[in-house]
Amino acid sequence: MEKVKEFLNSYYEISASVQTVIVHGDFHYDNILWDENRNRLGVIDFSEATIEDPALDFMYMYYYPKEFRNAVFAEYGSEYTKLYERSIFIKHGGNMQILR
Repeated sequence: MEKVKEFLNSYYEISASVQTVIVHGDFHYDNILWDENRNRLGVIDFSEATIEDPALDFMYMYYYPKEFRNAVFAEYGSEYTKLYERSIFIKHGGNMQILR
């Protein structure tokens, strides 16, 4: 229980100054649909949607190829928001050592 408290305290300290947005909450490839014929993207399963740090939706980027995730984070503007670092922090339960 102490580790959970440490993680939550660290996460809230990191995210305290972050503008919250509507997030999907479970944003990964199983919930993203691509229609190649129409060149359209769709997203399903909004059951975990909430207002939160946008890093929550990007924690699954860790599983994608580095080039792809770098392009996504650059487009989103993570250099200013530290989005990637926060998403990794969430994904790894507060272990910032993973970034080193």
